[in-house]
Amino acid sequence: MGSSNAQGVLCLPSPTNLNVYFLIYFGNQVGANLMSSKVDMSANSGLGDVIDKNKGFFSYQYYLTEKMTATKHGNGRDWWIITPNIYGDTMFVFLLTTQQGHDTIIGPMIESTGIISFSSGLSQMTINDRGDRIASVSEHGGVYLLNFDRCSGTMSNPVILRESLFPNISDTSSYYGYSFSPNGSKLYIATYGRDIWQVNLENELYSWYRVWFNPNPHILAAVDSLVYIPASIRIGPDNKVYCSVYQSTNYPNWNLNYNQNICSINSPDSLGVLCNFTPFNVNIGSGIKIISGGLPTYVNYNLGALDESICDTLNLSIQNENLKTKNIVSIYPNPSSNTINISSSSLSGKYSLKIYSLLGQQVKQQEIDFSFEGSSKVNIESLASGCYQLMLVNGSNVVSKRFVKE
Repeated sequence: MGSSNAQGVLCLPSPTNLNVYFLIYFGNQVGANLMSSKVDMSANSGLGDVIDKNKGFFSYQYYLTEKMTATKHGNGRDWWIITPNIYGDTMFVFLLTTQQGHDTIIGPMIESTGIISFSSGLSQMTINDRGDRIASVSEHGGVYLLNFDRCSGTMSNPVILRESLFPNISDTSSYYGYSFSPNGSKLYIATYGRDIWQVNLENELYSWYRVWFNPNPHILAAVDSLVYIPASIRIGPDNKVYCSVYQSTNYPNWNLNYNQNICSINSPDSLGVLCNFTPFNVNIGSGIKIISGGLPTYVNYNLGALDESICDTLNLSIQNENLKTKNIVSIYPNPSSNTINISSSSLSGKYSLKIYSLLGQQVKQQEIDFSFEGSSKVNIESLASGCYQLMLVNGSNVVSKRFVKE
């Protein structure tokens, strides 16, 4: 794993065991495959140990990028893993989940984004703390935004941002580091070797504000000078945003006063210079501790379920269902292997019935009518064994129930 990938490694907790963590990483720099290892922190007398290592779960005929990020599934337990395809307009999306009591990584889903090409394998990709918006670089120096659906893993509403102050930028590596602010209203961008910018996402004007002007912009010919280049940007667990710095000279000629310090944005939800960017103010320690460009990939481990959404499906006990819904509709038998009866004394008229899997994927749809007997039979024989969310929709009237297919 000792590569220079911008986002070469993710650390994700197991969906089934609080003591186990998955390391997800590229098989080589800008690799053509993805691999995983498992660490059990309860092993080795509590010191932790690798219990499964270097297991490939995806191989691609071309290179992937060095971008990779993750966010919680809408059920609040599983994890979406996202990495772009360097060719074309698609993303590879995987799900770390559990099947029959065992952790597994399924996928990829191949998601068309509407972005013409990701073009460059370099730079970061980021997802906001709510897990519903992605940002990174596209071809010709543009920055793209995508909406992400935590239930289905699908993407939509592509937006390309361009900075009018840099109309001649065509090198995709000009934009390198990205981070959303904690509330998702701002996007921070490190333009490689230049400056740090803030984009206001609160309206569709997408105004840009320069929050740090680099007095010594990167000049490729000055390979032996001490030029300090903004690089990776990450949001931290303290809701501040941090930026690392790269020097254009080789170690051991680094000025360690800078490589042992990172920059911070102390009020990242505030507009423009009010975000309080402070250069080189966070010390990481003395001695051999140095940073050159990279920062660990931090994901929002505290993100919960999408409450009352179609994929908030982990509380599957029939006894724990909302009493109002329970009194409106009943499903029997539950569990069932072939047919369920849906009965209601309160509903009347025609309803659209939709059934969703735990992954938020719609697996069945039909129309049912409560006008006559107040009940209807639904064949579920074709569904795989597992838990499902059933929704009855009539205009703004929506009733949701859960059932188990044996």
